[in-house]
Amino acid sequence: MIRRIAMLAAYLVRSFAFSLPGLLFALGALAYYLVFFAPGQRTPDADYFILVLGACGGGLSFLVTLSLTGLANRAESYPFFARLPSRVE
Repeated sequence: MIRRIAMLAAYLVRSFAFSLPGLLFALGALAYYLVFFAPGQRTPDADYFILVLGACGGGLSFLVTLSLTGLANRAESYPFFARLPSRVE
């Protein structure tokens, strides 16, 4: 069972990483890092870190989850799900 879940997760992450939304989220994460945690600035305070991570990080996690569920719901994924080697009929 764990092997099936790992295979499915690897398929979804690989498909997501090489898609347009995956590229946009990766560029967004890079911009997020450069704006809020610039390499040249001093170490951020704990309150700032918690505020930025809680507000923006939660929102971005929600959007990535929605994108992954949309990718998993596409009809092109169904043959992959049905042909898993360890599927019990």
